[in-house]
This record gives sequence, structure tokens and C-alpha cells, in this order.
Amino acid sequence: MEEQTIFSWIHLADIHVGHGDKSHGWNQALVMDALRRDVASRPGPDLVNWILLTGDVAAGGSPDEYAQAAAWLRDLAAAAQVDPRWIFVVPGDHDVNRAADGERQLGRLLDGLRSGREPIDTALADASDRAQLAERVGAYLDFASGFAPWCLEEGIPAPAHRLFWMRRIRLMESFRVRLVGLNTALLGGDDGDRGKLQLGAAQLAAALNPPVEDVGELVIAMSHHPLAGGWLADQSAALDWVDRHAHVHLSGHAHEAEPGSGGRFVRVVAGAVRDDETTDGAPTSHGYNFCEVVHTGGGALELRVWPRRWSEANGEFRADVGRVPPENLSSGRLYASHRLRARLPVAMEESPAATPEPPATPTQAPSPVTTADVFYVYAPEDAAMIEGLDTHLSLLKKTEIIQSFDSRSIALDAEQALIVAAHVRSAPVFLVMVSPAFLVSDFFFGPLMDRLLDRAAHGAAFVVPIYLEPCDWQSTKIAELEGLPRDGTPVSNIDRDTAFADIAFELRHLFRPSKKRR
Repeated sequence: MEEQTIFSWIHLADIHVGHGDKSHGWNQALVMDALRRDVASRPGPDLVNWILLTGDVAAGGSPDEYAQAAAWLRDLAAAAQVDPRWIFVVPGDHDVNRAADGERQLGRLLDGLRSGREPIDTALADASDRAQLAERVGAYLDFASGFAPWCLEEGIPAPAHRLFWMRRIRLMESFRVRLVGLNTALLGGDDGDRGKLQLGAAQLAAALNPPVEDVGELVIAMSHHPLAGGWLADQSAALDWVDRHAHVHLSGHAHEAEPGSGGRFVRVVAGAVRDDETTDGAPTSHGYNFCEVVHTGGGALELRVWPRRWSEANGEFRADVGRVPPENLSSGRLYASHRLRARLPVAMEESPAATPEPPATPTQAPSPVTTADVFYVYAPEDAAMIEGLDTHLSLLKKTEIIQSFDSRSIALDAEQALIVAAHVRSAPVFLVMVSPAFLVSDFFFGPLMDRLLDRAAHGAAFVVPIYLEPCDWQSTKIAELEGLPRDGTPVSNIDRDTAFADIAFELRHLFRPSKKRR
């Protein structure tokens, strides 16, 4: 079967907005603008679902720094064509406003926690202690409330309860991703943090409700500090949890990229978006990662990481070839690849998407396939008409002509948009509901529609326009596709039930060519 990208993301860390001065040769604005342009050029996956940021957004935790960071992240999301609601963040040690630590009661609390005399879970269970810990990152929490997962929820809890998070996202009927935001910076205080930080059991327990399964769910844990390296006093417990329950761990802090290592889970470290000078005054590197999870066949999943690194000589980001395995580099694959422990469900293993032969010309009719997953989108203005088509396609599903089908309005919230993006990458049959409202929609002029047409041109999917209402579709980018009804007469110009019955018959004939009309 054709390899299928299930989802993808950009991994950032250590932006350090506000650090340094304008005389610094490696101007922060220049590097950040170059990164935005690099993202827009798509050196990794062609579609990006999320931006995952593993800490040190700011340099000192001031509101002004976060205002600048938020504006840049939204610009970056626009360049990546990612909905800014799908930017997930966790804090780093520089996101702590250490000036607040001078308050007497907070100082005593921190001293007990950092010395190990008191476990972090005791403080997290006490409302007053937890509120004091939240006060240290108050500006960060205000910043984070504008991004995922908080902006995806109604009734956002008080800031004191946003210290860590978990979000489960359904990408397919039987497959979810669980993103876990771990906070390793709760006790961050100074340059002597190593061995004084704690993760605690409360964060890990919250991430396991409901329990994790290796089949049908992929767990990505995010934290600022690497879980190895002696940063955490409870490092052993944290590593044991990730080893047993997570499949990927993303971190920053090290300022040097690591495109994947580990045994049962894969460790990925992002380079610093904006790094500091070395002790001798020479500039160090800036970097970030593109990542994607690919179904390689038989239910197996693979993580691919494209490390990107600032080139001093060229003044731009380029592939970090020194971190790409030689065997991949020699074949032109500018990524590191890692087999994941998580798998697609058994039903999906047994029924992979059909891969038709590439068409000889763009207008060639697609070859017949067997049972398939059918996915389609429509403008919300056409919802009433879509109900009739749903009824006829339901009959095909009941008679096992269609394995499954799903319809979505293009007036989507953030989670629904992510599901559509996942289907665009994998559905073998895609029905495009053509109407005046659809042709002027952002979806029709956006990257997902372009991706559909690219898959159709390469024989990787059937994209079939369904002509619902009169409109000038002949002058658009779908003009060369063969649609239904075959004579191009819009459904609204004839009896709807008759039109939808004919469309259902055509699809039945497509999937089961041996069936003859009586």
C-alpha cells in the first residue's frame, strides 16, 4: 500500500524572546523571521497539523515578552497554514518570573520543595501552595490561555489549575493521539536547577485517565527539560512512566537538536529557536524540527524527524545533515526515522486504503476499487441537500459496498478541521460537494483542497465532484475531474431523490464493477 502520513507538526523550543540586545550579531528578529520563511517553504511534510513548543518562550517571563512571542507564533502559524488554536505549549525555566520568589512565604515553600524535604505532590494538592506556584508563571499562563489546549475548551479553569494538561484528539474512527503537557519548570529557580526539579505523580496520573493502549492510540509527552540528564529529582519515576505509557517524548532546554533516540519510546529534542553566545563569544546554532507520523503498512507507524539548522554562511535555515543517518542521507531522505511501538487498530490493518493505478491523463476515469472509506465535505449552506445524499450513501454502507463514510461541513471548529486534514491525507475516495458557496470558501482556495487534487493527479485517491447547484465550476481547478451526475446537470435542477439514487449507483458501480443495473 501507499505510505500515508497520519499527522505532522513543527517542534520548537527555547525562543527566549527579549534576551540580549540589538548589538548582538545574531539578531533575534532576523533569525525568527528566517525561521518563519523556512517554514513557509515546506522543507518537511507538505501539510502541518500542529505547532508544539517545549518551553522557554520568554527570557524573563514579562508580559511584554509574551506579547511579542504570541504575535510571532501567529505569524508562524500563518506561514505553516496551521490554525493558531493548534499551538500547544509547555513552560520552561525562563518562563518563571523569579522576582516573585522574594516573597517570604513563597520562598519558604520553594526552599522545602527544591531541597527535597517536601514532595511536589503535597504542594499541588494544597490550593494555597498551588496558587503560589502558579503566581511564579502568571504571565506565561495568560499567554498560554490563548493557545491549545485551553482555547479549545469551554469554561477554562482558573490559572492556578493550568500548570499541566492532557488532550486526546481523534484523527480517525479508531485512532487517537494523546498529547501530554508535562511541567518540569514548576520549581525552576536559577542556574543551579539540576537535581532540584520535580515532576511529581499528580501530573503523570492525570495523563493516564483514561488508560493508554498501544493499539489505536499514540501518546506524545512534552516537557521543557529532558527527562534524563539529572534535572529531575524524581527522574527515575518520570522515565519509567514515559517508558511504559508514552511513545514519543519531545523536549528542549539542551539547545542542541536530537532527532530521535531511545528504546520503547523515541526522544526528540528541538534545537533552540534563538540560542545564546558561547563563552568565547562565538554564535551557536539555532534550530527546530519538522516531524510526522507515517503509516508504513500492516498497521506499523514510523516517526520521521527533519532537523533544521541555521546556516551562518547562508543566513538561512537548512537541513541539519549532520543529524540525519547516513543511510537516509545517501538516498536523499533528509530525515531520521524511528519505528514506533504504537500501531493502527486491527480493523485498519486488515483494510488498508485502496491505491488505484495512476491515471494516464488528468481526465481519465478512475479504476474500480473494492470496499472503501468515503469522505466528503460541503458548504454549510448546503446542509439540507446533504441529508438526502447521506441517506443514499448509508444504504451502500449497510450493503457493505462502502466500508465507512463521513461527511463534514467546511464551517469547522478547530478539532473538526484537524479530522478533515487527517482524512485528506488518507481517504481513498473523496466527494467534493460543488455549489456557489463551496467555490468561494476558504477551504476550496486553501492547502487541503490543493492536497486533494495532488493526490488525485498521482492516482493516490479518487476525488469526485458532486454538482449540487449551478455554478461556474468549469473555470476552476476541479474542471478536469470527472464528476457526478455525469452530464454535469446540478442536482438542484432535477428530482433530488432520483439524482442521489443515480449518484449512489455510480459509486456502487465504481466499488463493485460486477454489479449491473437492471
